[in-house]
Amino acid sequence: MSATIRLMAHPPAPALIVQDADRGALQAAVRARTSEQRAVTRARIVLHSAEGTPIERIAAELGVAIMTVKLWRRRYTAAGLAGLADAPRPGHPPTYTRADRVASWCSPWVRRPRGRPPGASARWRAGRA
Repeated sequence: MSATIRLMAHPPAPALIVQDADRGALQAAVRARTSEQRAVTRARIVLHSAEGTPIERIAAELGVAIMTVKLWRRRYTAAGLAGLADAPRPGHPPTYTRADRVASWCSPWVRRPRGRPPGASARWRAGRA
C-alpha cells in the first residue's frame, strides 16, 4: 500500500471530521428543494469528504474542479458551517438586493391591472392614428 501511495501524484486526503449536528444540517440542505444549488454542492463536497471519498472522485461525481473540492474542504475545516457561506466580494456593493430583483420580476404578475386601459378602442385599426 505504501508503495502505491508514493507512486500517486497526490496522496489521498484524510476524511473530514464532521460533527453530528453539522452532518444533519448538511443533509437537510441537500434534501431541501428550496436550497440554492451552490449551497447543495458545497454540502455534498463536505459530506463526501467526511465519508473518506477521494478528492478526484468527488470532483468527477459533482462536476466541479479539484481545486473547488479543496477550497470547500479547507473552508469547512477552518470555520465549520459558517465557512460554507459566500465570502464578501470586493468592489462596490450591489445596487439591488436579491429581494429587489425577485420583487421586480414578480411584480407584473402580482399587480396586473383589470379591464382595458383607459382610452382603448374596442378593436384595432390598421393605418389610422
